[in-house]
Amino acid sequence: MTLAEKLEYVSLDDKAKLFYGRILWKTERGRQLLLNHWLHPEHHHRERFIKFRPIIERILNADAKDDEILEVELEKDGWSLRSAMREIPSIAGKIPFRTP
Repeated sequence: MTLAEKLEYVSLDDKAKLFYGRILWKTERGRQLLLNHWLHPEHHHRERFIKFRPIIERILNADAKDDEILEVELEKDGWSLRSAMREIPSIAGKIPFRTP
């Protein structure tokens, strides 16, 4: 099964979180805004982000053109790109981005 077939039924929300998360993650300022947002004590998925931070950062750091390779690497660790992208917390919400 190809990666495209595996991702065929991924929700648009999950696809958007990965796509826009990667765009923001590429810049130092964007990465800091996301981290401040997700690590804020009031963020409703803060604990989940902390638990899955290594896998989330791994897929956000990856280039979309390398997703086939990433999928193979993730499978070795018991993950798939589909399951990993589901762990990316929401970017929008009640809590504004905060900078220290």
